[in-house]
Amino acid sequence: MLHSGMLHILAAGAAFIASFAPIFGSLHPLGMGLLLAVPNRFFPMAALGAGAASLFFGLHDAAAYLCCILCSTILRLFLALAHRTSRPFLVQAAACIVFGVVRTVFMMSETSFSSGFFTAGAESLLIFGTYFLLSGFFALPFPLSAANREDRISLCAAFCCAVAALAPYTVFSLSPARILAAVCILLAARCGCVPSDAVIAAVCTCAALCAVDPFHLHAGFSLACAAVAALIFRRASPFAFALAFFIGGLSGVACAPDPDAAVILCTELVLSCLLLSFMPGIRTASVCSSGAPSGTAVRAQQTALSAQLETVSEAFCFVGNTMRTVCDHLPLPSENASELADAVAERCCKNCGKRMYCWVDCADETYEAFAKLSAQAVYPDGLPATELPTLLRRRCQMPIRLTNAINSVFAERTARRVIHAQSRRTRAALCEQYQAFSLLLAELSRQVYCTDLPDRRKAQKLEQRFAALGLDVLESNAAVDAAGALSVGVCLPDAPLSQAELARLKAEVSHIFRRSFFSAQCTHSGVAVQLRFIEQPPLRAEYAVCSLPADGAVCADVTECFHDPLGKFHAVLCDGMGTGKAAAVGGTLCARLMRELLHAGFCAQNAAKLVNIALTLKSDDENAVALDALCINLYTGSAELYKAGGAASFLLRDGRILAYDADTLPIGILGTVTDHRETLPLVCGDTLILVSDGVLCTGREVLCDAILRAQNESLEAFCRSCAETARSACPQKSDDITVLAVRLCAAPAP
Repeated sequence: MLHSGMLHILAAGAAFIASFAPIFGSLHPLGMGLLLAVPNRFFPMAALGAGAASLFFGLHDAAAYLCCILCSTILRLFLALAHRTSRPFLVQAAACIVFGVVRTVFMMSETSFSSGFFTAGAESLLIFGTYFLLSGFFALPFPLSAANREDRISLCAAFCCAVAALAPYTVFSLSPARILAAVCILLAARCGCVPSDAVIAAVCTCAALCAVDPFHLHAGFSLACAAVAALIFRRASPFAFALAFFIGGLSGVACAPDPDAAVILCTELVLSCLLLSFMPGIRTASVCSSGAPSGTAVRAQQTALSAQLETVSEAFCFVGNTMRTVCDHLPLPSENASELADAVAERCCKNCGKRMYCWVDCADETYEAFAKLSAQAVYPDGLPATELPTLLRRRCQMPIRLTNAINSVFAERTARRVIHAQSRRTRAALCEQYQAFSLLLAELSRQVYCTDLPDRRKAQKLEQRFAALGLDVLESNAAVDAAGALSVGVCLPDAPLSQAELARLKAEVSHIFRRSFFSAQCTHSGVAVQLRFIEQPPLRAEYAVCSLPADGAVCADVTECFHDPLGKFHAVLCDGMGTGKAAAVGGTLCARLMRELLHAGFCAQNAAKLVNIALTLKSDDENAVALDALCINLYTGSAELYKAGGAASFLLRDGRILAYDADTLPIGILGTVTDHRETLPLVCGDTLILVSDGVLCTGREVLCDAILRAQNESLEAFCRSCAETARSACPQKSDDITVLAVRLCAAPAP
């Protein structure tokens, strides 16, 4: 990868060279088009190069180009100060209009108005068209492993501009533009997965050369014939492939206007073939090997998998929403006085001699008495016979039996209410589970789709290096995952590898990719061994915990700190409501479940939903737990702080303290979770402090003072000092105290 300073110098040189390239006679739009298309960080150097080149033109021409540069600079600066990045083409259009107006004014002194107007307008349109085509090139994600249709158009436009910019220059009578074009055509014919790439490159070369000078027509025809011949022999040996390219180019040599031009063109074709032979990987390059999928095929597979995960996620979401809708519309169990009376009559009055009198002749009075009975309060130990309504006590011959029947019916009603409430809670929990799984699958779908394509150039370099070590590489790949980690896979014929050999291979891979890797993960399949090297994170997290229980025995604050396979560090603090063993049960359950779910790939939000379900279904007692979850990406330094009822958290950076708090409820109380997420960009040296609510019993000022006093101590001493300060400030020991500190540091060099 080029150094940033080298890129700025390259931008200035490219703008300087492109400004001299004449198009269609005396027009010079390439330099201005390149200047308008470059990103803002390269614009000053590109403007310097284009401005320096314009000074070599005549006074009138230089004034138009300098006005265009000045207008574009002012408008870009205005947008930057206004923090606006939309509609950049309006800036370039305004610069082109200014150029056309100034150019027309100065040309009127030399030619007629109509001639000057149309010439200036044509050059303005060419400048804007060049900008429009090159802007897509600067937006490409380099390095490219696979290009779609828009990317290919941008590459062709940049290739045409490069050939046209170099066309006026010669070195020892040889044209660098034609040599560059020939090498690109050879690469496209030999290594490209789409055979038409070479023909497209030849056509673009011919058009660019002829636009600069029709004298290059024979060279463009020669390269087009050479591209067709190279495509026919693209699967042949390197020598036969180069020979076919040279013979095909001889057809254009015959069209040269003079013998000198023919000799020069032959020399350029030979030199192009020689340059190609010295390029690494050309001799061993395979043309779209069927054994390994191409970049486009890999992207198609990833897109298909992402779509399938998204479909399953939508199915889970639909099931959860449907179940929730059905549960909300389920009728409640009916409990009216008539049903109570009928149930009692079935149990008690079935064989009574006065049954017909009570339930037929005096049915209205009997049902009215049972209605009054239903409205009475339910007695904890059952309804005594003395509390029966006067009508029922006077009329019934067996009041004790009637009372027992009424108490049985009431007990059954109470049991049905409990069962119905539990069923509703279970159904609500099941709906929440479907929603949580739906969100997890959607997250996995995004991760799969965001995975970068393999770097074929690095993979070929890796194969060459392993071949130099005497190892036959069956397949290799290198890709960056969604977390930002580079992973390298190498498939070798199955053979025993010692630890020393694995260490040497790790060193070779680290040297090629210029990154540090973990030891190789070996997977034997019987006929091959798969080696996988995963990049070591450039950052590491140090942590320490200090807990002081309220009763001196059991602390209800539980912490979990661990790394997951994706290069992320997690810290979880669960504060069970209350103190002692009962509160510690909820805190321990929450912490253990969060650890397993986060390690499995769940985000904190989805994991908290599943833990909330487990807590609400654990028992009928209070299960509230305040939750703080911290996740740090050790590849990028980005952190996410998740809070659900937890106390305020603090960030210590360069002697300053930032507090992060949220108005949320603990989990385990409601059927849903009220939470808050905070994204924190961390740098080396930052310390995050998670505390339980017992630490802040006397306010934040005491803790902040303790943090500043102990900021230069070790993490263990830091946590102990903060916890003891909080305990001394709140001597009644009414709550548990826990301080969890996480410090971000640079990973040690391997």
